[in-house]
Amino acid sequence: MRNIRIRNLLTQCIELLFPRYCLLCQDKLFAFEPHLCTPCLAKLPYVTNPFSLNNDTEMRLRGRFPFEKAESLLYFDKGGDSQRVIHAIKYQGAKEAALYLGKISGQMLASNAHFNTIDFIIPVPMYEAKRRKRGYNQSKVLADGIAEMLHTPVENDCLRKIRATDSQTNHKGNDRWENVKGSFVVDYPDRLTGKHILLVDDVLTTGATIDACAQALLVIPGIQISVFALALAEN
Repeated sequence: MRNIRIRNLLTQCIELLFPRYCLLCQDKLFAFEPHLCTPCLAKLPYVTNPFSLNNDTEMRLRGRFPFEKAESLLYFDKGGDSQRVIHAIKYQGAKEAALYLGKISGQMLASNAHFNTIDFIIPVPMYEAKRRKRGYNQSKVLADGIAEMLHTPVENDCLRKIRATDSQTNHKGNDRWENVKGSFVVDYPDRLTGKHILLVDDVLTTGATIDACAQALLVIPGIQISVFALALAEN
């Protein structure tokens, strides 16, 4: 009991000396609130039809390449809360927020038996020079959070981006597909033979990046691909 009181006192002192603030509303966070306050977390634009047949994410990818399941946690509301959170993750160093949202995503996926069959989680890779500049790959951090909840390993060595590409936000329509076409290769394909993998990305818009990854992976015998994106944007 004494140790618990000391721990609580230390926590209160840390919160007083080093207050944390919500990524969205900038209100002070309580000790039990990581990165987002409870009201802001509750009002994020969550996908309304996860796990349903032909859900919005699956419909976005349908006909592009063969996949098992595709899911998203949020809708990407341009100028809204989900865009602000993702912007903080990608450009403001909010790496721990990516891990936190990955864990929330993993809890959602764990509630569906399909995702209990995943053998490896593979984050969409960044070109190495860009990853070094940013300091981390946000899709890898998301994948780490998901992996913790699914108790499934992250495989970060098998899929590699071999050339720099412009940001997809600078391209529209078919230009997005040409921008990333042929930019991914598979190393150590034997590791993935006959495996069910979960491809993880931060934002899915046209599906061009996920498709480019899938095309590289589908040459592996017996591979099965499912997809998760943190946010689904307007096409």
